[in-house]
Amino acid sequence: MPSNAATVRAIWDAFERDGLAALLTHTDPDMAWLPARSDGRRLHGHAELRAFFGFMRDAGMALHARADSIEEVRDTVLVRGSLRVERDGAMRESTMVWAFLVRDGRVRESRAFRSCAEARAAVE
Repeated sequence: MPSNAATVRAIWDAFERDGLAALLTHTDPDMAWLPARSDGRRLHGHAELRAFFGFMRDAGMALHARADSIEEVRDTVLVRGSLRVERDGAMRESTMVWAFLVRDGRVRESRAFRSCAEARAAVE
C-alpha cells in the first residue's frame, strides 16, 4: 500500500485533472470535510460535498488549490499551498494548509487551516 502522502498526492492530482468526481473515488463515503470557504460548516459525505461545490459553481466562484509541499504527521497528511478564488473578474489568493486524515488508503476527513502552526496544533 502506498504511503499516506503518496495517496494524498494521487488524490490531489486526480482532482486537478478530473474534478470532484475523481476526488470522491478516493474518499470515504461518510467522510467529514471542513473546507476553507464553508464559514466553519462541516460537510459530511459525498452528497454534501457535491452540493457545496455546486453552490460555489452556481455563485460564479472558481476555486484553484495549489500544493507546494506534502508532509506526513502520524496518520494525517498536511498539504501546504494556496487557495485562489475567482469571482466576477476578481481574484483572491490565500496561503492554506489542508490536513487529510487517511486510513486504509482513503481520506476519512479533510480540514483547512490558515497556517502550519494551526494545522500542526490540531493534529499533534
